[in-house]
Amino acid sequence: MFRENVQTKDDPSYPSKYLKADQPLYPCTDVETRYKSSYYRRQPMYALWAQDNNFSKVFDLYPTVEDDFRPACYHGLGRSAFFQSIEH
Repeated sequence: MFRENVQTKDDPSYPSKYLKADQPLYPCTDVETRYKSSYYRRQPMYALWAQDNNFSKVFDLYPTVEDDFRPACYHGLGRSAFFQSIEH
């Protein structure tokens, strides 16, 4: 479900009510604890989009993430960096 949610950003005719550009880590912040790691691993893709692909700005968001889930954020951001590096 999360993957489809993030992909809606590319289709304005089907906007997601679960993405908020002014809160790039939402909905990770509001899902049940058992889902948070999965969400945080995928969220950097959207957070980067919402922050104009500025990795530094996304890194600056991570101190606000609960300690137990911060590694998932860094994992996801590294994954995003990897995919961007092979696309260019």
